[in-house]
Amino acid sequence: MMLEFLGEHDAAQRIYDVVAKSDEITGSTSDVGTAIAERL
Repeated sequence: MMLEFLGEHDAAQRIYDVVAKSDEITGSTSDVGTAIAERL
């Protein structure tokens, strides 16, 4: 992930954690993206 390459390990881990739980999110692509962004 680009964030890890840039040394932003904490931010990268937060994204990994939220995306790992994204199976719980349903809806359109936009809905899923919004839900993931809200969880960050």
